[in-house]
Parts: sequence; structure tokens; C-alpha cells
Amino acid sequence: MGTHLSMKHILQRGKHLWKAKGRHGTHSPFVYAFVEQVLRSKKRFQVKNSPLSQKQINQINRSIQYLGADVIYADAFLFETINALSNHASSAKFKVLPLDISKEDYKDGACFVCFSGKASNDFLINIVKQSTCAAIIPLNQKNKNQKQYWEHLKNEPIFKMALDTWYIGFISNHPDFKIKQYFRLR
Repeated sequence: MGTHLSMKHILQRGKHLWKAKGRHGTHSPFVYAFVEQVLRSKKRFQVKNSPLSQKQINQINRSIQYLGADVIYADAFLFETINALSNHASSAKFKVLPLDISKEDYKDGACFVCFSGKASNDFLINIVKQSTCAAIIPLNQKNKNQKQYWEHLKNEPIFKMALDTWYIGFISNHPDFKIKQYFRLR
């Protein structure tokens, strides 16, 4: 991703930060801990030749650690990056498997890392009807289509928790979340 930022992008980022909450504005133990362990952590992970920004890589890896996932299903575009994270010396150890959206028998507690798009959104919506899962979505705020798919996905009633950090989105249908919650975080 380039470092060139348009004025529109800067204003969008400012709007996100203005509406975003820190750890004290959430009143949710899960979100408070997420902010502490994912967003405020200083652990950095280097992955060469990744399609993701450094902030996205760090937040994805810290999210995986926070969730304690032992198996991650990554789409083809992100597989190499997520696999490199699993082999990083200071990373939590987890197994990375390719995400096959034609498969429907993922176990409860599965964690997915995939870009938001029509096929992946339909897949995630279908999977959560059958099992408990979480998904980490790298967000590209400059891509209008990807932003629209993320908006649709986070507003889907089947997901009880949705978090937006600007760099990644997180959704889950875990039964511990009784009512639908959405947080913009900084």
C-alpha cells in the first residue's frame, strides 16, 4: 500500500477516530481486553512481500493471539502472510489451513482470515448458521467495494459482535454475546 494519502482519506480517518472509542468507552470486558491486548500492544511482526500493511499484520497476529485460536483458515490471497506469522518466533503457535469456501463442515470455534467480498461474505454468513466462529477481515478503506461488503457483513444480524479498528474488522457469533454490539475502536 502506498503512503500517498488523499484529503478524502485523511478526513475519513479523522471521522473514524472522532467516533471511535478507546477501552474506557466500551463497557464490555471482551472489547476492553481486545483494546489492551490487540490495539495497545507494542509487539511487531515482520512479514516480507505481504499484500497487507504493517499495522494490519500486527493487528491480525495480535487478534489471533487474543482469541487463542489454534487453527486459522486463511483465504488464498492471505495464506502466505498468515502462514509466515504462524512460523514467527515470538508469535503464538497456530496451524494455518487454506480456506475453502465450498466446504461447509468447519468445527465450532473456527477462526477465519479473509478479505470481505461477495463470495467470502456469503460463505461466512452461511457458516455461522451452522457453528460458532470468528472472522478477521483486513480492511482497505480506499476500496469502495470492499468497504461496502464490510458494512454489509458487520450489520448482518447473525453476527453478535463487530469491531472496526480502521485496519481490520472482527466479527463473531459467539453465544456469550447476547445482543448485537458494534464498536469502532482506536
